[in-house]
Amino acid sequence: MGADEARLEALLFPVKTPPSRFAEPDYFQIHHALKTKGVTLQRLWAEYTECHGDKAYRYSQFCHH
Repeated sequence: MGADEARLEALLFPVKTPPSRFAEPDYFQIHHALKTKGVTLQRLWAEYTECHGDKAYRYSQFCHH
């Protein structure tokens, strides 16, 4: 298969990635919020879970990511 055929195949049949089961946190906002005195990762996780419910990461995975 030539380069043109591969490119055409990629355009016609794009690889579809399944949607994530979990809602991604706003890492940029978390990073900046942690600089504020009194803000903890556990507090930010609690706010994140309130917002996303069942689609939220559990605390260990939230910290890992």
